[in-house]
Amino acid sequence: MPEKVGTILATLDSAFNLNLLLLVPVLVVLVGSVMKLPTVPVMLVSCATAMFNAVVFQGVSFSNSVAVSVNSFKVDMVGKSGFQRNYVQLFREDRVPPC
Repeated sequence: MPEKVGTILATLDSAFNLNLLLLVPVLVVLVGSVMKLPTVPVMLVSCATAMFNAVVFQGVSFSNSVAVSVNSFKVDMVGKSGFQRNYVQLFREDRVPPC
């Protein structure tokens, strides 16, 4: 495995608690699409489910999850211990070399 891939995987592992329940918002969208349900309610339910997952599984505060839905994600909101924010600087878009 290339070194950069290993670093990315280690950073993701240190930043997030990954489990299968985090796929529920995706399943909500897929089921809503297959059942041809109205888009806006399906997306709202999916977003609410994702916010619940963030609060319960990722240690994000409820106020931060609401702020993210209005503004955008900021690395400072990650609450998992052991997460090294300086690794994120390695992967910012403006530092990625062009393909």
